[in-house]
Amino acid sequence: MVRVALLTLVLLLSLAITGCFGGNTGPTNQPQEVEDTTQEAEELAPDNNGAANQQQDNQNNNQPETGNNLQDEQADYNGDEVTMTTVRYELFIGMTEKDVIKVLGNQYKQVIGAMDNSRLWRFDINTVDGYVSPDDELDTGDIDGLLSGALSIQVFIQWDDTGLVNGFSALYLNEADGRVYSYYKFEDGSVIEQAITN
Repeated sequence: MVRVALLTLVLLLSLAITGCFGGNTGPTNQPQEVEDTTQEAEELAPDNNGAANQQQDNQNNNQPETGNNLQDEQADYNGDEVTMTTVRYELFIGMTEKDVIKVLGNQYKQVIGAMDNSRLWRFDINTVDGYVSPDDELDTGDIDGLLSGALSIQVFIQWDDTGLVNGFSALYLNEADGRVYSYYKFEDGSVIEQAITN
């Protein structure tokens, strides 16, 4: 438990140093290269009407849903297995809640951002039966769970005041080197991806 708290503190400090919370001007150093076996981004890119559709969806539903398991949205979930390819190429800044549910499903936990009290959704992806997150209140990543195989990816979606995605992150185990990596996409579209464990 102390190890998890220490790793969380180190992660939060590194996030504060890199400026990922509020007003980020981009990465201050080059992220480490990560082995990527993903499909080409062009194959997964949305059509040209994506942004217009997202804005129209948001105008029809300005108030974000709260809580978990939006049952009326389940039919829209595409059902595909969520991988880091999904996170990298199917999640975008400006998506609506409905759009995120179509990509990641409706099994999320609403949590609070520890640094700025922002509203986030946490998705625990590919969990073992009976998985329980060590923290269901704050945006604390389960590094021990990722290392042990209790889950494969943990995704955090941050929302703006109008109900649109303004940033997201993921923690995942890179099986090539056995380390946990963080992937952050900021409001300005910049990305930082780096190892956070040795």
